[in-house]
Amino acid sequence: METQNSSLGQGNNPEVDIIECPHCHHLMGYDDYIEVGDMSGQFKMDCEKCQKPFDVDFCSMFYFETEKLKEEE
Repeated sequence: METQNSSLGQGNNPEVDIIECPHCHHLMGYDDYIEVGDMSGQFKMDCEKCQKPFDVDFCSMFYFETEKLKEEE
């Protein structure tokens, strides 16, 4: 699995911050698989429900909000 050719962001999984099993569609967390500071990568995992293995490709996104400085009087 290569990040450059990933289908991330193309509507395969409308959920954010959650992993969906491609076999049984069970929803799972990712805390045990990603280290603090990981921005993107791949890993393999087994579904908690059906126990079937699958590949996971992830990338981090940042959202920025800007605001004009308040003018001093």
